[in-house]
Amino acid sequence: MNFYLFFIHPQLKDLLLEELKRRHSKLSLSFSNKEFLSMKGPEGYEVHLEKNPLVFAKRMGIFLDKSADPGEYAVRVKEGEYWNYELIRTPCDTYDIVESPKPEGAPARAWHKIDEACKHFEWKIKAGEIVIEIGSAPGGISYYLLDKGAELYAVDPAKMDPSLKGFKHIQRSIFDVDRRDLPTHCDWLISDLNLSGDLNVVQCARIAAYYSKLKGGFLTIKTPQDFDVKHMKKWAKSFENFETTLFHLPSHRREIGLFFRNTALSN
Repeated sequence: MNFYLFFIHPQLKDLLLEELKRRHSKLSLSFSNKEFLSMKGPEGYEVHLEKNPLVFAKRMGIFLDKSADPGEYAVRVKEGEYWNYELIRTPCDTYDIVESPKPEGAPARAWHKIDEACKHFEWKIKAGEIVIEIGSAPGGISYYLLDKGAELYAVDPAKMDPSLKGFKHIQRSIFDVDRRDLPTHCDWLISDLNLSGDLNVVQCARIAAYYSKLKGGFLTIKTPQDFDVKHMKKWAKSFENFETTLFHLPSHRREIGLFFRNTALSN
């Protein structure tokens, strides 16, 4: 029998517990505080956690021992007591990501989302690449893209911040946009739509299907509920021919992100 540690994002403990119940029912709760959960489970179960990482855990580990001094990977439980653990490495591990200061000119906090996603996935948006951004207003992500020199097509019926220049605003609902409204080529697709997970993924997958040479994309899914946990695997499978990761980043608050990439085109 081993003990497995799952580090918690603020305000997401309920979703982490639901995800554990649905996806890793062989684990049972042993201990919890505001920073992590300790779950008891079979020896060697880390293999299953590596293959099926938890979206709502910002880090996973195998408990090693208690000590007065921290090891390389350790969590302080109380004064003079640390729990040391062996790291379980997965693409969902966002424990070390720190929210960067938002530039003064960025018109919305969404700037943090794209900044953190690019850092976490070592994703470089190059000058001249064509990006379609859905749900762009008022322009927090747009500011980041334009700063990188991207050729931006921003899709949103709402107005963009007037300080942003040098992009095309398709001022329509995504439900009314079709192939004729969009550029003939697209490198990256980004969405920060204020829609449910199912609606957001369906619309993004529809747009992605227009472009056989799409390098990949990034979308956020707002305010997931307990029942959404059962849909996450379906969302990840919606982008065929792409390597897909569901994750949570510090700036997302109660949101999750979905990053997909065609490694043959984007390296």
